[in-house]
Amino acid sequence: MCRRCQQWNETLPHVINHCGIHSHAWQLRHNAIVERVIKAISPKAKILSANQNVCGTTLRPDIVAQVGKKVFIVDVTCPFEGASTAFTAAWEDKCTKYEPLLPLYQAMGLTATVVPFIVGALGSWCPWNDKFLKQFKLFRLGLTSSDLEIFSD
Repeated sequence: MCRRCQQWNETLPHVINHCGIHSHAWQLRHNAIVERVIKAISPKAKILSANQNVCGTTLRPDIVAQVGKKVFIVDVTCPFEGASTAFTAAWEDKCTKYEPLLPLYQAMGLTATVVPFIVGALGSWCPWNDKFLKQFKLFRLGLTSSDLEIFSD
């Protein structure tokens, strides 16, 4: 039994990602990553919205950024990396959630892409983040320690 919430088994995934007592800490970590992504891309992208409902929907991605005719719908997630499928499941969940926004931007003559930005709860870096960040010339031949520093606490 969890010593803090007294509701579930006290496992590492529970303590780090599920125990409600720690929810403020999750939110702080999530928000710190969002702010770092905004800081990293804002010199080359126009930030259309941050943590706001989009296009009259109830969907609220962390960041909507535009570069020319391209719109990036970015949502940060920090899954527990205990299973080899954790990042894939997180990616699929975010894509499914924000897919309804794509036609709304396409109707405006823009190309829209959903970008799940994944950093594991234990600090693992999802290599799929690189594809997005390379569009802003933030990485060249992979990650350096200074690149990782922008996104880690």
